[in-house]
Amino acid sequence: MEELRLHARNNIPKIIGITEVKPKNFRYNIQNCELAIEHYEMYSANVNNDIGRGVNLYIHESIEATQVDFETDYEESVWVHIRLVSGDKLLIGCIYRSPNGQDNNDESLRKLFKDVVSRDYSHILLMGDFNYDKINWETWSTPTNEQSREYKFIECLRDCFLYQHVLKPTRGRINQDPHILDLLLTNEEGMISDVEYLSPLGKSDHSVLTFKFNCYIEETNSERIKFYYDKADLDGLRTDLSNIDWYNIMKEKSTNEQWIFFKDKLLELQSKYIPHKKIGQSSKKNKAVGLNQETLKAIRKKHRCWTRYMETKSSENIENSVKPETR
Repeated sequence: MEELRLHARNNIPKIIGITEVKPKNFRYNIQNCELAIEHYEMYSANVNNDIGRGVNLYIHESIEATQVDFETDYEESVWVHIRLVSGDKLLIGCIYRSPNGQDNNDESLRKLFKDVVSRDYSHILLMGDFNYDKINWETWSTPTNEQSREYKFIECLRDCFLYQHVLKPTRGRINQDPHILDLLLTNEEGMISDVEYLSPLGKSDHSVLTFKFNCYIEETNSERIKFYYDKADLDGLRTDLSNIDWYNIMKEKSTNEQWIFFKDKLLELQSKYIPHKKIGQSSKKNKAVGLNQETLKAIRKKHRCWTRYMETKSSENIENSVKPETR
């Protein structure tokens, strides 16, 4: 999560989609507070339960979004609606399809797509990990037969008049051929441009996809609060914190409830003991987090190594880069 937060801080994407939020063998349910990113509203599906792998959408605070619930049996998807200029409407969906799912799960996904495109949305963006490794996206074809999931998925996209914009492999493992598993789908061909394939986050083996989505959004210019920490009454803040009976308050609460109480109390005392004022929301980007040269060099090396591997399909590119670092 820290790598994702750093990327969000330095690049400020307006929309972030994450699939497989939960690890395969997770020992406890993840809480929303563990996944929060500052200045983003998070929309989730299957993150706080034992179903599936979980998907997240993060929408920047400068954009007003509303979560949309479709009547569907397909569980691994999350949807938001954003109003555009001139009355246009944008629907964004983040989707995960397990490669081990049943046929009825694939059928539910196809029905969901047909329902989505039948709605009154001028702009549609569908993104996620679909795990169809037997589809050639340059020719929109598959070597499998007409009863296969791959063939039916291609025909579904054709019936829905959707365009697919990812043409390079997005997932690679040593000793395995890279495949296009992560897709970007829109209802108009020119909606997406400048697709870039970056190295994975953390220990993932999927590329990070960045791209421009071409539309006109009315961004909010809301006020924000500026705190003057150099004038804070820290003694008063410490006194109030020490007077709270943390044990008795927290002992009956869940982890998430404990976090919410702690956060709310800290924000309350921050407003009480730290001078502040409201100022207009700046149109400038947040100040990027400074990284030392060694860290920047390691990040660039990671991107180069991943790019060479995906282009050559040779594990030697990874091994030759990793060995000097581990000696």
